[in-house]
Amino acid sequence: MLNKNKVNVRLGDLLVELGYLRESDLQQALGMHRDSQGKKRLGEILVEGGFIEERRLLETLSYQLGYPLLELDFVKLDRTLLNTIPLNICRENSLVPVTREGNQVLVAFSDPLDQRARNMTERYLGRDFKSSISSAESVREALNALERSAAPASLSDENTIIGMINTLFEEAIEEGASDIHIEPMKDRLRVRFRRDGVMDQHKDFPKEIAPQLCTRIKVMATADIAEKRRHQDGRILFESRLHGINLDMRVSFFITIHGEKVVLRLLNNKGTLLDIKEIGMAPRMLKHFIYEALDTPGEDPKDLPRQLSLLRRPRLIKRQKRGRSCMKNKINEGGLNQLSPPLHDGRCREIF
Repeated sequence: MLNKNKVNVRLGDLLVELGYLRESDLQQALGMHRDSQGKKRLGEILVEGGFIEERRLLETLSYQLGYPLLELDFVKLDRTLLNTIPLNICRENSLVPVTREGNQVLVAFSDPLDQRARNMTERYLGRDFKSSISSAESVREALNALERSAAPASLSDENTIIGMINTLFEEAIEEGASDIHIEPMKDRLRVRFRRDGVMDQHKDFPKEIAPQLCTRIKVMATADIAEKRRHQDGRILFESRLHGINLDMRVSFFITIHGEKVVLRLLNNKGTLLDIKEIGMAPRMLKHFIYEALDTPGEDPKDLPRQLSLLRRPRLIKRQKRGRSCMKNKINEGGLNQLSPPLHDGRCREIF
């Protein structure tokens, strides 16, 4: 059943009215549509012919039909829905069950006007389901993620190094962390998550497993496992079977007096980036944002108040809600990640 809030304007006319398509391009696409004898939809011809970007088309369809436009990369999928509608049916009809909203199931269609796909959804879920729109590529990736999550996990035992790391990544996703800090301390291996800019203690591991844990992460990040005295960077693409999403993690390794510290920045793996004009800001607000946030030069670090400098107040970096590393020849403060300094001036510098 189509949304009652739909706009009763033909798709081509709406695209021209919104300024997304020229009238001459519309007429050319309509001619190609007639030549295809109905084998291809007008929207498919517009995208394949380069007349319009796919996202513009999806936005217009969302407005025309009154369905929400979903970015499946940022949505947590309910794996249990595959018990109701089989995966092969979803693939054949290019749809994905997303989540339950009360007594209704939210379903994302790559083609919300495909009556066959809607009839098949109604057959398995009943008439009372909610429709949304997503790109065909996003639907395929979401179904692949659901298929992987349904497969039996291998080496996921928390008693193994691989299992411990996978569990750590899954817990970071579950808690909405943006960073994972794995820090060797004098008597333990400390793990902290950063959430909303605040560092919180997550768990501790025995100090003895630190080398194996770090080596495994280096292998995943394609870093040099033999290098233990030089800072390194890497990248990990992690497929979460539990949550059905992909993570693009940037990894940094650097040396402290108790071993190698690992910092991972968690990013949702999204295929395309939105243009700044497509984020939904009002034109005047967007203009002020571009000027004040992007065009205005930043402050010179030398102008920061001296009382906040790490040189004068090293005790400030000991606070548990921050992640800090200190580069100094000698330091007596506990709870810090002390680096091996390349310089010999005894200065204390902020690294993270």
